[in-house]
Amino acid sequence: MSATETKPSEASELAEISEKFSALERKTALLQAALIVVTMSLVFFVWVQVRRASKDLDAVRPQLAQFSEANRKQDPVIQSLAQKFVDFGRSHPDFTPIVMKYGLNTNTALLNAQLPK
Repeated sequence: MSATETKPSEASELAEISEKFSALERKTALLQAALIVVTMSLVFFVWVQVRRASKDLDAVRPQLAQFSEANRKQDPVIQSLAQKFVDFGRSHPDFTPIVMKYGLNTNTALLNAQLPK
């Protein structure tokens, strides 16, 4: 009789395991669908941000071109002023540390030679 008693319990355990397995399959499918929805939402969000950034960049490009042109025009004036500071630093040793602090001179040996000993 013990052999007949184990068969119904095995069948009920098998049915229980099968039920749990199908419940896990449903949960897995639901999680996969949710993951796809979240991923698509993230992709859409990133796409919208890229579009907005692209439009912002297109709006700023003319201003950047103007700034670059102004910088290119003022570069010789700034270089001339820096050279005048370096020349002043050579003739006035008290000004030499300021010239060196701001890195206006590439040849520091000439400035150091002008320092009083």
